[in-house]
Amino acid sequence: MYKLIITILAVAFVVIIAIIPLLRMIKRANSRGLYNQAIKIKNKIERGDLSIGILPASAINTMQDLFIKSGELGNNRAWFELAMYHYNDMGLIYDKNSKNKALDYFKKAGEAANKLLRPI
Repeated sequence: MYKLIITILAVAFVVIIAIIPLLRMIKRANSRGLYNQAIKIKNKIERGDLSIGILPASAINTMQDLFIKSGELGNNRAWFELAMYHYNDMGLIYDKNSKNKALDYFKKAGEAANKLLRPI
């Protein structure tokens, strides 16, 4: 009876150990996909599609949301891009808190990068 319990626990342990890297890989892939979508919108904004009406004004909020979701999944580049967006005042409406938001996002980028470098 004890051998069966030990065997079941050993198999469960091995399965859990195998699943953790897989879950991390899925999380990173999702984060990269969101980041790439946000970069596409950012490139269109920088190209001028927003200014001439090809891109709707809501694209700015969509881009920011995508960067935030990607950043929350651990993508430090997403936080950095969002920080640079606010630092350069690329929004349609002037935001007096834009520099403070940029600083907050720079801090989040640093914290996310630090998590990547920390041993598990």
